[in-house]
Amino acid sequence: MIKKLSSQSKRTPPIFKSDLEPWFNACLNFTHDQLSLYIIGYRDAAEVLNRHVLENRGKGSDTLVYPIIFLYRHYIELQLKSLIKYGSILSESPEDIPLTHDIKKLWEKCRRILEEIWPDDSESLNEVEECVLQISEVDPSSQAFRYSKDKGGKNTLPGIKHINLKNFHEKISRVASILEGADAGISHYLDNVEWCY
Repeated sequence: MIKKLSSQSKRTPPIFKSDLEPWFNACLNFTHDQLSLYIIGYRDAAEVLNRHVLENRGKGSDTLVYPIIFLYRHYIELQLKSLIKYGSILSESPEDIPLTHDIKKLWEKCRRILEEIWPDDSESLNEVEECVLQISEVDPSSQAFRYSKDKGGKNTLPGIKHINLKNFHEKISRVASILEGADAGISHYLDNVEWCY
C-alpha cells in the first residue's frame, strides 16, 4: 500500500535557488534588455553542442542534431525579432516584437527595415534570406526539431535522411555574423542618438 504524504511532510528543496558557491549561480534580470541575453544564450548553447560533435568526429550527431538545429533556429528567430524592434526605431516607425515563430515572415519585415537603414548591402541580405528560406521550408513553425510528430501524428521531418552539421554550422555562422553586425550597427547608432538628448 502506498503511504500518503501528509501536508506536514518536508517539501522538496527548491530547484530554482542560489547557493553559497557563487560561480554556479546564474544571474538573471540584471539588465533592461533581457532579449539580448536570450539571443546570446541560445547561440552559445548551440555552439557548445555543435563543437562537441565536430571535435568528436560526429559522436552524438544522430541525437544532438535536434537540439542543435532547434537552438540555432530559435537564435535566428530572436535575433530577427530584436532587429525588427530596434531597427524600426531608426526607420521612425517603432514596432513591438512580432508574436510569431514564422521566420520567413520575420525576415521579410526585418529585410525591409535593414534595406532602409543600409540600402547598399543586398548581397549579405540575400545570403541571409537564402538560409532563412531553407530553414523555414523544413521547419516553418519551430516545431520540427522539437517534436518527432506534428499534431496530426505525421513525421515532422519527412524525407530528410541526413544533415551535415559541419556544413550547417558554416552556413549559420555566416548568417549569424551578418545579423550580429546589423545588430551592433543599430545598437551603436541608437546609443549615439541617446547621447544627443
